[in-house]
Order: sequence, then C-alpha cells, then structure tokens
Amino acid sequence: MRRLSAALIFLLVFSALLCLAAPAFLEADTTRAMIDGLDGLRMISSEDAKAFPEPSGTVELTLAGSPLPYDAEGNAYLIPQSAETEGFDGAVELRREPGYTYYLCPSAAGGKAEALSGRVEYGIYAVRGDTCRFSRVLFTPQTVLCLTADSGELPGEERGEGDLAVYSVRDGRIVREQAHVEVNERGNTSRRFPKKSYRLHIQNAQGDKHHLDIAGLRSDDDWILNPLYADTSKIRERLGYELWDAFNSSGSRAAASRLVHVEVFLNGAYWGLYGLQERVDLKQLDGDKRADLLYKVVANDRPTAEELLSCTSTGRYRAFELQNGDTAGAENLWMPAAAYIAHLNGQDMAGAELNIDNVVDYGLWAMFTQAHDNHFKNQFLNAVHESGCYTLYKIPWDLNHTFGDVWRGEDVENNFTGYMVGSLVMDGAFEEYLARGSDAAALAVAARWRQLRSGGLTAEAVIARAREMHGEIAGARMRDSLRWPQCGMGEGNAMNIRDIEDFVETMFVRMDEYIEELASGA
Repeated sequence: MRRLSAALIFLLVFSALLCLAAPAFLEADTTRAMIDGLDGLRMISSEDAKAFPEPSGTVELTLAGSPLPYDAEGNAYLIPQSAETEGFDGAVELRREPGYTYYLCPSAAGGKAEALSGRVEYGIYAVRGDTCRFSRVLFTPQTVLCLTADSGELPGEERGEGDLAVYSVRDGRIVREQAHVEVNERGNTSRRFPKKSYRLHIQNAQGDKHHLDIAGLRSDDDWILNPLYADTSKIRERLGYELWDAFNSSGSRAAASRLVHVEVFLNGAYWGLYGLQERVDLKQLDGDKRADLLYKVVANDRPTAEELLSCTSTGRYRAFELQNGDTAGAENLWMPAAAYIAHLNGQDMAGAELNIDNVVDYGLWAMFTQAHDNHFKNQFLNAVHESGCYTLYKIPWDLNHTFGDVWRGEDVENNFTGYMVGSLVMDGAFEEYLARGSDAAALAVAARWRQLRSGGLTAEAVIARAREMHGEIAGARMRDSLRWPQCGMGEGNAMNIRDIEDFVETMFVRMDEYIEELASGA
C-alpha cells in the first residue's frame, strides 16, 4: 500500500510529504512530470479515459488504514479539506494491486478552490489489460459525519445504537474520530419529509456519555442534525442564528444554538447537507439546573396562566416543555411560564418578570428576519433565578421560516414553502411591551435599532455574509440537490440567494421607516 498526500493523489498541486510548493494552477507538463515520478501514476484527460474498458470494480482509498467517507451508489469518496489553507491537507492511502497502471483524471482544469466548490472532481482509474477499476474523488470544506446504524435501518423515533465516524481537518491533517452513538428521529414538521432530522447521543465503549468537539462547536455528547430540507438556500437558519448573536445584548442568558454545515453519510450512502447544532440547554446558558428553569415552546397550544400555576407535570404541558424538570428545585415549576402568559395578556405576576432589553432585542430580530413562526412557539424561555425572583429571557429556535420563507400548505409542491415579503412580524411580548402605551418604550426600541445600525448592521454586511455562507457550501448544495431532487432545488435559491438579498434590502428600508414612525409618534 502506497501512502501519498491528498495533493499528489488527486490535485497534484502540492505535496505535503515531499514538501513541494507550487501555485494553485500548474502547467500540464509540470504536473505530468510530478506524476510520472510516482511509480507510473499518470494524469489523463476525460477524453483519454474514454479509451479504457468499462469499469467493473472500484479503487480503494483509506485513511491510516481506516475507511474514508464513501458513497457506494455514486462510487465516490468525499475528503474534507480546509478552505483556509492554500495547499491540500493531510494524506490518504491508495491501495495498489500488482499489474495495474493507475491514472488520475480531473473533470476540468482547476485547483483546490474549484475542487471545494464542486466545479472539479477527480477520477482514479486502475487498468490491467481489459480490466478497469474506477472511483470518483470529491473534496469538501465541510466536516463529514458517517453514521452507521447497527440495525442497518434508518433511525426511528426510538433510540437505536450505531457508530459515528467524524472526518475533519486539524493542524493540516485529515482526522478521523470514532465513537458509539445512540440516534433517534426528532422534529415536528420535519418528520413529514423524506430527509429526516436526528438527535445524536455520543457514548464511549462502556456506554457512558462521551464528548466530542465537532466542527468548532462546543465539546458535547448531545447533538442535533438538522436536515435543512425545506430551505432551498440551506443558509436561512445559520444566518438567522448569527444575526440573533448580533442582536442579543443579554449574553449567555439568551444564547441561541449555533449551527455549522456538515455532510452526512448514513449506512454507507450519501445522505446530504445537514446543519449540525448545539442544543439549547442550561449548559449553553451558563445556568443553574436546580435554581433556574428552562422551557421550550413547541406549539401554539397556549394555556392560561391559571392552568400553568396548577400544573404538576415535570415534562410537557400543552405548548410548553420543561427542559430540566428532573433537576429543578423550584416549589412551583410552572410559575415563570405562567408569568410569561400573564404578560402576553397585559398582566404582571409577582415573582417573575421579563427582561425588557431582551424583549426589545427579540422583537427587533423577529421583525427584521420576518420570523413569523417564532412569535410565540419555537422559542426557549430561560427563567433565571436571582434575588428571590425569576427573570425571563427569550431565545429563538427553529428558524427555517425566516427571510421571506413562508408555509404554503401541504397541497403545494416545492417543500410546501414559498417566498414572500409579508407584514412586519410582531413578537407577542414585544407587541405587548409597546401596546402598554409608554413613550419611553417606543423611544427605547428606536434607540436600540439605531444602536444596532450604527454598530455595523447594514444591508451590505448581511448580504455579504449570506453570499459567503452560501459560497462555502456550493459543492455540498449540488450534492444535496442530486440526492434529494424533490426538495425544490434547481434554479431557485439552491443555486443563488436572490430572494434573500431582495428580502434584506427591502426589510432594512421598512424597518428604518417603522422606527422613524415609532419615534416620531412618541
């Protein structure tokens, strides 16, 4: 077995092992000379490859003797690479067999950038007489997760056991980490789609919790795989969370999930582009699992404050899911949630109150992103206990219906969603805060928006970040659209983000006008 750098095997532009340095684009003669010096590994064109016999087998590539991400149906290896470095990272192994001559065939001219964007892929041919073996090699800037269920079936609602292999680039090396995992299907609306959402519970060999640091997120044992199925742009949720981070002035007490794009294999098949997410929990919020209370609002089934005050559940009651009912030491687990409902109804309740700075931040964020599915449900309420009272902080969750994405009904194709710049979304708590009629409230909202604007919140900045984010997943978007062609890809937002750009430009104008109106009426 010959161990060669990824650059020499595939791109032949950089050699980590031989310490060669070269521009990202080399002349064909120079590249061929590099190949010919490596035991006959030859570079050929797609036209030349047509003369080979029809392939009847595959080429084997490994990473330090372990499997690489491989899609059997597409006969393709997917190798992670860093988009931050000029040369190719790490080394993989090509298993050679006696008598075969090995060839590298790029689909087009290009270097690392073209490979990571999906514009160039590579074929490795092994030819001996009238026998030919062939496999495709693709590169991605995303971390790759390979999930294998012990049952061989797709995960269901109940936890099933399996193995997880995580492939990433660290310090110039391709790294593979493996762990035992329990996995189950999760979500509400996403259950209707063929590409499911999953929750991963990572364990060690003894079955205990095992923390992994994946794709730059926090080290944890509990992860969410978000399918991003209904959003053809694949960036709405990540962009929405990043914007909340900019709007949030309450720090860790209102910290939302973070999402990074990864590519996923399931039971040996390429399963597409996913968003790997941290869970919103008291660890994320630097909370106290005994003193504080954390609720998730999962539906629009709104109870009354009186119903909540008399509730004895330690889990779910109607719209609310108590996240730490098994550890909380509060005398009444539902009093802060009841106080929240009371506030929405124009009343106050002793013992709990909303943090008004957070209410303003959330209201402006929801209005700007048109988060019409987040004005009551799809929120977390973090009830922080201090000085004998609870202070509530609102945190957004499940952001696919943002930036103009709207539900169109199950009888409509294209994921049941469409694009529309609708009316300004009023979060319930924010609307109540303004409805109480205080000029001071209107002026506080206007001052906060102007502070955000002067701090760098501009259409140009948001659009630039959206384009950057969209570009980072160019190759993965194309692979995902081939895997899930029914999810409304094609010429829409999968290939561009014109709708999001139009939305951002429109909403800044509308928000500025709204704030001026609000301030002038105070």
